[in-house]
Amino acid sequence: MIDVCLLGTAGTVPLPDRALAAALVRVGGSLYLIDCGEGTQVAMRRVGWGFGRLEAILLTHVHADHIAGLPGLLLTLGMSGRTRPLEIAAPTGSRQILQALLSIVPGLAYDVSLRELSGASEPVPLGENLTMSVLALAHRVPCLAYRLDLSRARRFDRARAEELAIPRARWREIGAGISVVVGGRTITAEQVLGPPRRGLSVVYATDTRFIPTLAPFSADADLLVCEATFMAPEDVERARTHQHLHLDEAIALARESRARRVWLTHFSQSVVDPAAYAAEARSSCPAIEIGHDGLVAHLTFDEEDG
Repeated sequence: MIDVCLLGTAGTVPLPDRALAAALVRVGGSLYLIDCGEGTQVAMRRVGWGFGRLEAILLTHVHADHIAGLPGLLLTLGMSGRTRPLEIAAPTGSRQILQALLSIVPGLAYDVSLRELSGASEPVPLGENLTMSVLALAHRVPCLAYRLDLSRARRFDRARAEELAIPRARWREIGAGISVVVGGRTITAEQVLGPPRRGLSVVYATDTRFIPTLAPFSADADLLVCEATFMAPEDVERARTHQHLHLDEAIALARESRARRVWLTHFSQSVVDPAAYAAEARSSCPAIEIGHDGLVAHLTFDEEDG
C-alpha cells in the first residue's frame, strides 16, 4: 500500500488556507517527503504521520517556495531525537544553495547527505521493493519530476511447491526467485511463481512547461500529482511566460498519461478558488481531482491480481 497526502498546494505565495508545495508519501511505515515549502513541518504535524520514519526528502528544484521549509524541518527532526542519517535528493547544481540552508541549522545530531540527480539518472532503490525515477522538466532552473514505483511479488503457488516436494524451509528462497536443488533436481522459481503482477506508482511533477517526455514518464500511474499553476482561459500565455502548466495542459497530460487518478496542485494566488474549475477538468478527464491541503489517497494493489 502507498499513502499520499498533499501537504501544500500553493505556488510561490502561501495563503491562509493554502500552504506551499509539499507532498508526503508513506510506504510500509516509511515516509518520503517531496518538496518542503515554508511551513511544511506544521502541515506534517497536522496530518499526524509523524517525523521519526522520514527516510528521504526529494526536492523538485531549489526555488524558495519548494525548499524554504527545510531548515525548520531539519531542526525539528533534531529536537525530536533523530540520530539516523537523512538523505536529500535534488537536481544537479543544487548543492551550493542547499548547503547554505544547512549552514543555519548547525550541530544536528544526525548526518544530512545531499544527492544530486540528473534527468538521465538510473532508478534509485529507496526501500524494500520501492524505487525512485526522475525526469528533467522544463523550468527556469534545473527541475525534476519524481516517480515512485512499489513492485509486487509474484504469487507463490503453495500447492505446486508441495507437489514438487520442496521443503517449506526453502519456500522463501525460491519465492525470492532463487533456484533450489531438491533430491538432486534443480527447481526454478518459474515452476512455482505466477505471472508478474502490477505494482503501484506515484508521480509528482511541478514546475514545468508541457514536454513530450512527461506523459510517458507518468504512464499508467496510480496517482499523478501535477501542477496547474494557472487556470483561467486568459492565462495561457502567462503560464508559458512563467514556465508552468496551464489547466488545459494539465488536462492534456492527465489524458495522455492514462493515470488512474490525477491531483492538480501548485495553484497561483491569482486562482482564488481552484475548485471552481473541477467540473471543467472532470468533463475532459474524469480521473482529475482539484487538490487541496490535507487531501489523502490510499493506494492498494489490484484485487484481481490476488
